[in-house]
Amino acid sequence: MKDVGPVEDEVVIEKMKSSAFANTNLESILNAKSCTGLVLVGFTANECIDATARDSAAKGFETFVVGDATATFDLRDSSGKLVKAERIHKLTLININAFHAKVVNTDDILV
Repeated sequence: MKDVGPVEDEVVIEKMKSSAFANTNLESILNAKSCTGLVLVGFTANECIDATARDSAAKGFETFVVGDATATFDLRDSSGKLVKAERIHKLTLININAFHAKVVNTDDILV
């Protein structure tokens, strides 16, 4: 298995907040490269992916979330009842698709 890491002059952005746009230079990097869209994958769908998709759309980027390349984990609601990750993930993707970005699958996005 090959090591996973940046290649050649690939840009690395360290984020400390939910959105990849918060307190980073992501927007200026994308603008400098004349990027008009983003493809989002990763963890967690209901926090980081959602926040980044919202910010991306608000900033005018065409935004895609690869639903089968995102994930979340079980959470407890305010009464302590366990809500399974599958349900949270499904509802998160429905909300993102309805309001902020187009949700696609890996097969849709690979060329």
